[in-house]
Amino acid sequence: MIISHKYKFIFLKPAKTASTSVEIALAKHCGDEDVVTPLREFLSVYDGEAYVHHARNYKEKGYYHHINPDKIEKMVGPDMWNTYFKFTIVRNPWDLQISWLWWKIKKVKHKKGSLSHYIHLIRQNMTEFQYYVDYFNRIRRKITKKDYIWLHGRDIPILDNTRYYFDRNGNPICDFYIRYENLQEDCRQVCEKLGIPYEKLPLTKDKVRDREKYYSQYYDEETKRIIEKYFKKEIEYFGYKFEIA
Repeated sequence: MIISHKYKFIFLKPAKTASTSVEIALAKHCGDEDVVTPLREFLSVYDGEAYVHHARNYKEKGYYHHINPDKIEKMVGPDMWNTYFKFTIVRNPWDLQISWLWWKIKKVKHKKGSLSHYIHLIRQNMTEFQYYVDYFNRIRRKITKKDYIWLHGRDIPILDNTRYYFDRNGNPICDFYIRYENLQEDCRQVCEKLGIPYEKLPLTKDKVRDREKYYSQYYDEETKRIIEKYFKKEIEYFGYKFEIA
């Protein structure tokens, strides 16, 4: 998350939307008085490109990387919240959930072997995504905010970024929404708007997901409809569709 007084913008940071790459790129140009929340250090197992990220002015003020927009609004006050240029990143909800599950796979530590060995076993047998599909096929009921995915003995909540896009009344929060599907070009537009030099975004967390399968291949008709219902607001507002590879 970034609050830039130098460029007068607030960057809201939802999960699994390439927001880390955007934050790294923008933070290079931020001023000494700007708020830039910390990131984990570069890890070759996750990231395709090394990076350096200089966080600042966050700890004493209580900011953190995926902080809720409601909290930011209260902390900065109405004048700054209403006058600074606010932007964030949106992503196709069906694709978002697959990215989230792969992230969980990568982070799980298996007792009987290395992480790579564990992932190999998953791919050879029942995948995390089959757990996901089977779970919804079993319950056959409407999804709610309290529904969870069963993941190797753990309850993994569905990733919901709605709070970064709409307020409690359903009104859009931001002045601009970068689309994950058009990431580089939309980031270029933001930089031009703010007067920030644009440069290609670094590759972060790009080694997490198996890219051999398109997101639609992980769903059946029922799980497709469940995500459609759960993220109805985003799908309608941003015009997302379930695309077949």
